[in-house]
Amino acid sequence: MTGTGEMRDDIQVLTPRPEQAAAYLEAAGWMHRDDDERTSLWIRPEAEQYPVVLPIRNELVGAETFVHEAIRVIAFTEKRLPDEVAADMTGGGADRVAVRLLPDMPSGEAPLGMLSSSFTALQNYVTASASAHDNHSLVLPPRRDSRADTYARSAAVSLQPGSFVVSMNLPLIDSFAAVAEPESDAEQPLFAAAQVAESYGRFVSTRMMLAAQTALVRADEYYQGKGGLSVFAADAPNRPNATELSALAELAGHGATYQLRFAQSPLAGQSRPPTVLDVSQGQQEIFAKAAEFLRVRQPRSDVEFSGRVFRLERDGNSGPGQVVVTAVVDDSARQRRVHMELGEEDYNDALLAHKENLRVVGRGDLIYRGNFTTLMHVRGFAVIRELEYD
Repeated sequence: MTGTGEMRDDIQVLTPRPEQAAAYLEAAGWMHRDDDERTSLWIRPEAEQYPVVLPIRNELVGAETFVHEAIRVIAFTEKRLPDEVAADMTGGGADRVAVRLLPDMPSGEAPLGMLSSSFTALQNYVTASASAHDNHSLVLPPRRDSRADTYARSAAVSLQPGSFVVSMNLPLIDSFAAVAEPESDAEQPLFAAAQVAESYGRFVSTRMMLAAQTALVRADEYYQGKGGLSVFAADAPNRPNATELSALAELAGHGATYQLRFAQSPLAGQSRPPTVLDVSQGQQEIFAKAAEFLRVRQPRSDVEFSGRVFRLERDGNSGPGQVVVTAVVDDSARQRRVHMELGEEDYNDALLAHKENLRVVGRGDLIYRGNFTTLMHVRGFAVIRELEYD
């Protein structure tokens, strides 16, 4: 994979119409220089030596060839792949994240387990980075952010030649974006992303890239003995959360080395040049350990969770006591045993919940003591009674 991310050079999407290509050029900052009877000439101010010539009408002989050649010139100038440019023209704009898997198999083949892990990890990666828009915690809550989850499900995934490449297009806008309504259908923009002051999709793709870069830097620090896994908890811009680290650990199924490529469309303002990252097996192992470290070793304040009472213990038949609740306390979906000390009233509620197999909800500060996850400064405890139906 080269610095410009050359995974392939062909165009495997629908050929854009001349008016789509022209609309893209205008939205992406190209300048319309002049026309003749058959074609229009476009230039990019910083690369005038690479002009783009488009047919004015799709009915002209050779129009498709003109468009294909224009796309290749645009891709070279923007340092992107031809199919990324063509997809922007026909789809309205998307950033791309691609994973090149490198299994010990013939090109174009990958183990089913690796591919399954890659798809799941990609979805979790997008959701976690999108959640970071509003949640800056190192450990995300059990309930997924609805906007982030909806956005992740809207990403389009495809397979490409070149060892085994899983490519994902991230829309520059999402269903929650507020785009100004045009006064008439004639004013409907082809590229709504250009109407959004701060593209949510651009935030997500940038966050994914910066989180991966920061994770690799932290892995190097860990290798060099600069603080153990605690380096992943150090306060720093774009530090990855536990879910992002888990995803980076699982993109190749905890196996072979893989490559990540990030390419941004010019349709959402200033874009970064394509970036390629190599992730080794050793780094993947560190990411997995770091994710678990953040989830069970780092204190977390004001955590709310629900689960079932596993064990109770107190001296005598009254007074406060120790309660253990089995619950999911983060977005790993893993059940953990949370120890807490409750006053007499809350303990009696916990005893009732245990007898009747009812769920409970707790809230407080999670800390790690020895081998136990403990809820301190309990600020809420209640029994969740099931709804009764006639």
